Amino acid sequence: MTVSDRVRFARVLSDQIKPILAGQGSDIQGMVLADLVSMHIAGHFVKNDARQTQWLRDRMLVALVTTITQLVDASYARRS
Repeated sequence: MTVSDRVRFARVLSDQIKPILAGQGSDIQGMVLADLVSMHIAGHFVKNDARQTQWLRDRMLVALVTTITQLVDASYARRS
């Protein structure tokens, strides 16, 4: 699957999730997203190496926040 294919697939999944979160307060939306992100980050680990696992998870979290930051303006524009 190419990067473009993965982006399209992610958009399809995101579009399926949006109606579930629509109308919920930002506190509930934030908790749901935090739960999903925690599952995503927890899935990254180095077997039998807690130090490397923490390093990997830290890198994954930074990458995720970087991606979110890059998407904020486009997401806001789509809302308007």
